[in-house]
Amino acid sequence: MYDYVIVGAGSAGCVLAHRLSADPSVRVLLLEAGGPDSSPFIHTPAMMGFLPDGAFDWRYRTVPQLHCNMRRFPWPRGRTLGGSSSINYMIYIRGHAADYDHWAELGNKGWSYREVLPLFKKSEHNERMEDRYHGRGGPLNVADHRFRHPLSEMFVDAAQAAGISPNPDFNGATQEGCGFYQLTQKDGVRWSTASAFFARPSRARISPSSPMRSPVGSASRAGARWESSTFAAASRPGPTPPGGAPVRRQHQLPAAPHALRRRARRASAGGGRRRGRGLARSGSESPGPSRDLSPHRDHGARLTLRRHPRAARGGAGRV
Repeated sequence: MYDYVIVGAGSAGCVLAHRLSADPSVRVLLLEAGGPDSSPFIHTPAMMGFLPDGAFDWRYRTVPQLHCNMRRFPWPRGRTLGGSSSINYMIYIRGHAADYDHWAELGNKGWSYREVLPLFKKSEHNERMEDRYHGRGGPLNVADHRFRHPLSEMFVDAAQAAGISPNPDFNGATQEGCGFYQLTQKDGVRWSTASAFFARPSRARISPSSPMRSPVGSASRAGARWESSTFAAASRPGPTPPGGAPVRRQHQLPAAPHALRRRARRASAGGGRRRGRGLARSGSESPGPSRDLSPHRDHGARLTLRRHPRAARGGAGRV
């Protein structure tokens, strides 16, 4: 008998499982459609470029972009324990304070920057800073770069020489300026939400899942198997469905906004013309999830530097 079933062991799911299971009287079942986060590609920062569009990515694509010659772009989303925090580039950035204040102005109580800042500090262990904006002692480790490439140093120096103010903390008083990001790493390895919030002793308190090939599904280590159609029944208090998991209290669905919309559409295909088999049922589709989602694009520049032979001998060269 479970008190909570959490569908999705991504960034939010791992945090929820950690917090809910802190009560020793509560049993939590955490389900994840992807595999475990045991690959060295996940934990080795230098391998981060191999993760998007790979085995641990859902491989989503955007709709055709009108101002980009109708091209469709990859939209990496993690499919493993830790979700996207296991495949991203580990930059620790909270977002702009004004955005949180705007959400609060729209009627979302508790979401102002003043109210969420203590929660950020509580969850953080910052290796360099402990001040008004940063905390220590939390499970999420935040560190500076262990290595800075000379070209990166030159880039920041050039930005400062061009008049851009240096900024040693992009999660502090301002996000404007130039400098180096802090990273979600610990001892030189990736520190995803699975590492931070779903590590021991949390894993001992939670009934973990192992992968199975289902859009929403999992199998426990004991070998019990549930399909996505069973989760819908298992999420409601009451008698145990055949092959399902009994739930005493409630289920949680901390899926990313785009995943919520995909699951709702999958469950109520045809705009409610037929009953779905997933977590949502006919007529439950909402236009809200992901409607105002504004993802960021990663624009990279590749430069080829050619050194003139005379420069190698100490003479004047050109690039």
